[in-house]
Amino acid sequence: MRSTRFFGFIIALAVIACGGSDDLCSNLGAALNGFITKATPCTQQPPVIPFTAAQCNAALAHCTDADKNLIKALTNCLNGLPTCSIATQQTWATQVQTCANNAATLSPTCR
Repeated sequence: MRSTRFFGFIIALAVIACGGSDDLCSNLGAALNGFITKATPCTQQPPVIPFTAAQCNAALAHCTDADKNLIKALTNCLNGLPTCSIATQQTWATQVQTCANNAATLSPTCR
């Protein structure tokens, strides 16, 4: 059975993790696109992540430097994920959860 249990959390992070510069938002967008590609082998339907750089950049004024560092860390974590496979699905899901947990402390104003 293919699991999509962490996709919802990553989608939520995509919506809230939007404070930063053009580069930060572009990098996050690229990481999210990469995540979709990496997740596809473990799901019947690829996740849809509602993210735009414009929305991301609009949130800039609401995020602290610490928030921006968390977003950078999330981007790096997503970029570091391997491609999911049925054989590695449990381990991969744990790695995704680690990425999500690291970004869970964004300030309320940045969400």
